[in-house]
Amino acid sequence: MSKGATLGVVKAHREGIVTSASLAVTTPFYAHALETCVRACPELGIGLHFTLTSGKPVSPAGKVPLLVDERGFFRRGFLSLLCAASMREPDGLLDQVALELEAQLQRLLSDGVVPDHIDGERHVHLIPGVFERVVAAAERHRIPFVRLGRDAGCTHASVLDAPGLALGGGLLKYCLLSGLTALDRPRLGDSVQSTERVASYLYTGRLDRIMAALLANPADGALEIMVHPGVPEESAGQSLGSPGLERYLTSPERRAELDACVAARGKTDGWRLMTFAALAKERAEPAIVPFGPEHAEQVAALHCAALTGLLTELGLPAARAYYAGCARAGSAIGFVHVQGGKVRGFVLGSVDPERLRRAAALASPLRTLAGIFLGALRRPGSLPRLIGSFRGPDEGGFDRAAPELTYLAVAPERRGSGLGGQLVDAFTRALRGAGISAYELSVDEENRGAIAFYEARGFESAGRYREFGAAHRRCRLRL
Repeated sequence: MSKGATLGVVKAHREGIVTSASLAVTTPFYAHALETCVRACPELGIGLHFTLTSGKPVSPAGKVPLLVDERGFFRRGFLSLLCAASMREPDGLLDQVALELEAQLQRLLSDGVVPDHIDGERHVHLIPGVFERVVAAAERHRIPFVRLGRDAGCTHASVLDAPGLALGGGLLKYCLLSGLTALDRPRLGDSVQSTERVASYLYTGRLDRIMAALLANPADGALEIMVHPGVPEESAGQSLGSPGLERYLTSPERRAELDACVAARGKTDGWRLMTFAALAKERAEPAIVPFGPEHAEQVAALHCAALTGLLTELGLPAARAYYAGCARAGSAIGFVHVQGGKVRGFVLGSVDPERLRRAAALASPLRTLAGIFLGALRRPGSLPRLIGSFRGPDEGGFDRAAPELTYLAVAPERRGSGLGGQLVDAFTRALRGAGISAYELSVDEENRGAIAFYEARGFESAGRYREFGAAHRRCRLRL
């Protein structure tokens, strides 16, 4: 964005923990960034910092008149773009956004830069309507990552920071961008990924306040730490067509974030630093891994898409609450098949299924209640079924305390590939390793394919029961 920002990135990369940078191509300092940063730091991953609010468009002004003012600078701020895109007014705005996005990517490519991620200046890429075009461009150019992680900053927020966050707009930004992230997540597509978490919308521009806490608490999944290091005095007097951005780049806070990046060098135990390209390559290899909190969102979506039953009837919010609770419960045993950053199948159960159900509900009771409430509004008939599930089957019965494989699901495009069997085998090995002599599962009596699948793996019939008018078979595998 400016000379000072570029110099800050270079120092934070060479002396600190920065592994990737996103490059804006719409300011006069793009050429300086190419030579000083991109060419001089070959190990630094580079992405597109998609810009619609600062500098001048790459496209001729005559082709994007809805984006520029009479001076040729971008005319809109974030909120103006959000309102206009939401109302699809003026007509043709989003087409011009797509045109400018392609022009910015082509500028990078023509200069020999192959981007491995896309994010947005002021997070404009998260705006509904804009986001779909960003994903389409990423798919077209085989760019593996777009920023869409859940905010991790609130976990480390300090009460002492609350007044500054509220008055400085961090809290409002956190609420707005977290909401847009949730709206956009189903539109991410199959070939484009995001890190599970990002730090942080809440602490944008002040990551120095929570950097040490973030690094001291490694967590599963990938975390993108979003920093804006800079050398403020090198950005002074530079015109970007945005007074707010110019103040931001000359703020002492840029130096504070730079110092935090450098100070973090050697303090990343429990983390692996890498570029987006390296992460994409690593994730491209298919693997069956233990189920964890970073998988809960995708597992819930796959459950609702692939399975029937009460949880699916309650809907995605309830499923998210359930699987997030399972991930936090020590009694859950689960595995997921991940390829290209996407969950393609999962299996979940427990040695003590009743304990798991209680623990999953109590792990986040407010979230669980909210999910149930939303599900009941969506499908009122699901509430009596939920209440009835505590009574047990209408006819027959089974041992509800027996070790159980509760859920198994495979994405439609992977059915018939043997993945379901691999997941069952992983679950079986885990229970055998825990000293369990047998486990059970339930299957719809009409689902002959599923019954044959389990019988081929040595499951035996352990009884039948009826629940909510449907017949089910109980199957048992002796280990």
